[in-house]
Amino acid sequence: MKCDWANFRLERLLVWNDIAGRVAPEHMAFDEWMLGQQSPCLRAYRWNHAAVSVGTMASAQAAVSFAGERPWVRRWTGGGIVEHGSDLTIALALPADALTWELDARAVYGWIHRAAEKALRPIISAVRAADAQDFINGPQCFESPVCSDLMLGDAKILGGALRRSRAGILYQGSLQRVLPPDDFLPLMAANLADNCVVWRPDLDAESAAKSLARSRYASDNWKFRRA
Repeated sequence: MKCDWANFRLERLLVWNDIAGRVAPEHMAFDEWMLGQQSPCLRAYRWNHAAVSVGTMASAQAAVSFAGERPWVRRWTGGGIVEHGSDLTIALALPADALTWELDARAVYGWIHRAAEKALRPIISAVRAADAQDFINGPQCFESPVCSDLMLGDAKILGGALRRSRAGILYQGSLQRVLPPDDFLPLMAANLADNCVVWRPDLDAESAAKSLARSRYASDNWKFRRA
């Protein structure tokens, strides 16, 4: 069954404003961990250090060269190289149990970014979706706008990546070069779902995600697997 993405809304969405300071592997692990929940989850977080993330298919050699002295981590999603430090990072997990419609990655990406655009528009009225004249093919995410990325003038301010699996869909995005409103996260959530529930994982979840961070995202086997 195809989904009408122009009008689609989730019935329920768990919303997590994650203010904890975490190292890069833990951030990636929590995003993946959210796919194991029964309800869709939206998480927003900031970085307490400069770091670089790269997509699952990206070259480790390119990541090492670009990151320099900064730590770098390989995401579970695709996409190119992203710098972190001053950005607001956004993750949305749509577990398979919550999906009853056809999975169209491009449509899902556009749906998420439209929700973000509506949340930004009250204070950034000139925000717009990228169109064909903006598109650039390159390894660095924020130098390479694609369809549905958000732009301010000629600058890309929101880009992201998706991964589909048997577990569902995971989106990871980065909002850069602008200062979002204080209520950006609840506004974005309200554009995605009818019932938004403020949420935070329990201590067992913290333990499980940190274990995943150590075993996968902090390991050289994962980071250099495409080298």
